[in-house]
Amino acid sequence: MVIPLSGLKAGPVKGSATGRVSISAKIVSMADPVKVDGKEIEAVRVDSVLEMDLSMNGRKIPSQDFNMTNWYTKETSLLKQTATTQFGKTGIEYVAKK
Repeated sequence: MVIPLSGLKAGPVKGSATGRVSISAKIVSMADPVKVDGKEIEAVRVDSVLEMDLSMNGRKIPSQDFNMTNWYTKETSLLKQTATTQFGKTGIEYVAKK
């Protein structure tokens, strides 16, 4: 998937960039055990890599890869996500009402 970029806005900062953002994804498992909210659940695991090749105002922005793992279930859609970037590791997970 290639996403065209123009009219970028991040809070009060506006700009535009040229280049390419691509995402490649692979289904790793249809029944991957994942721990969420203290429980182990079987979920579909999808590993993805997002790559950016951009220039802004004629200057090339250093390319960075974003490595993500997502787990999905029928009941929750996205159950959990982990991502690793040059800034470190982040994650989100679904927590059921108690």
